[in-house]
Amino acid sequence: MTLSLQGLKKDPVANLYKILVFLFPLGAAFIQHWATVFFYALLALSLFTCCRKGFLVRSTGDKSIFWGYGIFFAAALASLVNADDLSQGFARIDPLLGFLFFILMFLGIRKAGADVLGPYIKGLAVAGLILFCAALYTTEIQSLPRARGYYNAIVFGDIAIFIALTGFSFACFNGFVSRVWQWVIFLSIPLALYASFLAGSRGGWLAVLAVIPVIAYLLTKNGQGRKGIVVLVLGFSFAFSSPFIFADTIGFQLERTAESMESFFSAEDKNTSTGQRFLMWSVAIDIWKDNPILGSGLGDFRHDVTRRMKQNETELSIAHVHAHNIFYEYLATTGLVGFVSMILGLFVVPFRFFIKALRKDQARQMIFAGAAGIVALVSFAVFGLTENWLGRSALVKSFLVAILIFTSTISSEKNNA
Repeated sequence: MTLSLQGLKKDPVANLYKILVFLFPLGAAFIQHWATVFFYALLALSLFTCCRKGFLVRSTGDKSIFWGYGIFFAAALASLVNADDLSQGFARIDPLLGFLFFILMFLGIRKAGADVLGPYIKGLAVAGLILFCAALYTTEIQSLPRARGYYNAIVFGDIAIFIALTGFSFACFNGFVSRVWQWVIFLSIPLALYASFLAGSRGGWLAVLAVIPVIAYLLTKNGQGRKGIVVLVLGFSFAFSSPFIFADTIGFQLERTAESMESFFSAEDKNTSTGQRFLMWSVAIDIWKDNPILGSGLGDFRHDVTRRMKQNETELSIAHVHAHNIFYEYLATTGLVGFVSMILGLFVVPFRFFIKALRKDQARQMIFAGAAGIVALVSFAVFGLTENWLGRSALVKSFLVAILIFTSTISSEKNNA
């Protein structure tokens, strides 16, 4: 990212966007409030830009994403009519406010004419190097069993694996940054992967398994079938060998998962780490049956589980705040309305937007943005299988900024075509 003083004076708003999106990923995984500060800095800059230049831009098919996010937020908010624990409900609404602010941030970037894709990818690459150092520091110097920052190991590992997978997407669809930055990005991929494995991120490992065939398919769709086959073979070879290569980290976590599942299904101990997840998901279905349309109320999961524990309706021994799964939790607490709006608004509608950018005749930046957007959607959908990332501000904002960068890039390219 090259920003001369003369360039900053010539187009200060556009360059401020570039600086902010470059800085956003650097500490999002392990520094308290880092993601929040830079997210709201982007929001403030967008409000300033729109007040100066207006709030209307030419539509390029992106309105469906705005509607999807808005309906999802409205469904989550509507579920609170059934909530017993409103304080927890509003606390869970807070991270979701970003979905409402998304449209303003999108309009601001478009109005400023800021080319933010390059700075963002460079920021992710530098973040990968930083996370590698942070992971080594926490495990080797502090002697912690799993790499982590201010937040827990899951947040650290998920963001690290997202950085690695986005970098890998760049390696498959590259061509718009300098050769030096290409090497930095390529270097960050294994380092970010290693940082994720030091965090013992099982969700991250599952995301690798899910994303590899997706990238292979996208390469084939883009007319690069041979490269797709290579990605498929090498990717799966690495994914299936990594538990043995990193036996003390990801291998240990997967072995622990297998033992937990064995204990659960043999009824020897149902309250293991994995067993508790199975029990919570079963309770989530029961909660949903009581309130099938709007759910029991966002934030009420622990309240509902506690009540069932007291009535001996579940074998759970601990009432967790969330269900460790966005799909079960949103089905239980926001009902069919919230569950369907989440599936469509967060994943299906953006996927349709991104997949249209992958035609062979499109610009390289647009093709990469489409592929990287799909990788982000698949990654966070997989993260949601084992973790309620919609309740974690750093992960929600990391997701939204990624989608913001990729959608605004595609819309700008379409507008310029």
